[in-house]
Amino acid sequence: MSEQPANFDDYPAHGDKRTFGIPFCNYGPLLVLKLNAFAQRTTLKQAKDAYDILSLATLETQFTEANQLGPMLAESFYHGPRTSKESSMRLREDLVTIAHALLNA
Repeated sequence: MSEQPANFDDYPAHGDKRTFGIPFCNYGPLLVLKLNAFAQRTTLKQAKDAYDILSLATLETQFTEANQLGPMLAESFYHGPRTSKESSMRLREDLVTIAHALLNA
C-alpha cells in the first residue's frame, strides 16, 4: 500500500462536499497480484484477471490525459450515448486521477 491514501472529492447534488481517502497498492504489486490470480484460476474469473492485467498495462499509455482513448471509451461504456458534456468530462478526469494515483503510488 502507498503511505498516503489518494484523496477524492465528491460533490453530491444535495449536501456538503465529501472527501474520501482511498488507499492504493502500488502499481507493481497490483500487477503481480493480478498475474498470480490469473495463473491460479481456471474459471470465468480468469478472463476478468486477463482484462485487469491488460488495463494495468495500458494505464501509462492510455489513461494519462482525459482526451485519450482509455478514458473516452470508459466514459462511453459507463454513461452510454446520452449524457451531459460536464458529467462526461468529470468521469474522464476522475479516471485519469485514479490512473495517476496508481502509477505514482
